[in-house]
Amino acid sequence: MRILQRIITESYMVSEGLFALTPGTVGYWLRKRNYGMWLGNLGCKFSIGQYSRIQQPKAVFISDNVSFNDRIWIAANENFGEIYFEKNTLVGPNCVFHTGNHVFSKPNEPIKTQGHVFKPIRIEEDVWIAANVTVLQGVTIGKGSIVAAGSVVNKDIPPFKIAAGIPAKIIGNR
Repeated sequence: MRILQRIITESYMVSEGLFALTPGTVGYWLRKRNYGMWLGNLGCKFSIGQYSRIQQPKAVFISDNVSFNDRIWIAANENFGEIYFEKNTLVGPNCVFHTGNHVFSKPNEPIKTQGHVFKPIRIEEDVWIAANVTVLQGVTIGKGSIVAAGSVVNKDIPPFKIAAGIPAKIIGNR
């Protein structure tokens, strides 16, 4: 069973790698079809730019009319590290969504051996996440919110807010 799972995983990785490089309209179409076979859910009118990567795609749930620009990295995990993108979400280039973190509570033990903890990420509907944003584990970005370019989101953002900075803080209302 482990060999079969490894073959499936590596088949996904090969197809993702090939289609990530394909430019233009053909590339968008191929990526949409490919991810449609692997994701936990994929709504209609989905697009994802070149050079993007989705780890553990069964833990990623994408609703209708979601657009990802180029070079998106989505690090989901099937053990409590799901990621949900609700409808009408826009994600700028070079964004990272990461549901995991290293455990580091034992200072006398190497961090590398202490394992990981995972928490889900939820992006509610009609959210715009600008370029170069990192969204960390356990975060919900509320409906209608905007996250400014270059921000690191480590806490929830309420609906209809504008957030910016490292770490992201509320700087305005929509």
